[in-house]
Amino acid sequence: MQSLGKTRKYKRWKQTESKINCITDRQGLGIDSEITESIVALQTLGFTTTASCQGHLDHVNAAPWVNIGENVSRELLIKKRELKGLLEENDAAKIRFITKKNLKEQIRLMKLLDEFYRKREVSYDVRLVLNRFDIYGDATLESTGERFQVIRSKAEQKEKFTQYRNEMKAFTDFLKMKYFQT
Repeated sequence: MQSLGKTRKYKRWKQTESKINCITDRQGLGIDSEITESIVALQTLGFTTTASCQGHLDHVNAAPWVNIGENVSRELLIKKRELKGLLEENDAAKIRFITKKNLKEQIRLMKLLDEFYRKREVSYDVRLVLNRFDIYGDATLESTGERFQVIRSKAEQKEKFTQYRNEMKAFTDFLKMKYFQT
C-alpha cells in the first residue's frame, strides 16, 4: 500500500515538473533552473506561485525569491481603479475570495517555515521569510537580508548570494521530504 502511495506521489511530482518546465514569460524565457525545484515542491504541496527568480549577482535581485499566492486579474484591478474602488458585489467577492485564499496559503507556508527552522540555525539575514507583496494577500518568499544586497560590496554580495541560494535549496529539500513522507 505504501509503495502505491509513493508511486502516485512520484507521478504527481513528475507531472508538476513537466508543467513547470513548459512555463515561459513574455520574453519566452522559462523558469530559472536554480529555482525550478522550489517551484515544483511548492506547487506539488498545493501552493500557488506566480513569479520567481533564482537570483542574479548582476541584476537587481541578488537572491532567490518566489511569489506565493494568486494574483487578482488585471481586468478586475482596472475596473476597481475606474470605479474608484466601488466594485459590484460579485467582483468584490472575487477579490475577497482570492485574498482569503492567499492568506490561508501564507499561514500554511509559515507553519512549514516554523517547522523547518525549529532545528536549523542560520543567521537572521539568511532566514527565509514571507514578505507582504500586495494588498490581496500574496507574498514573496525570500531571505530576510535580500534587500540589503544593493549596499554590500561585491565580495559581500557574492558570499550572501551563495548563502541565500543554499537556504532556498535547503528549504526546498525539506518541502520535498515532507511531500514524500506524508
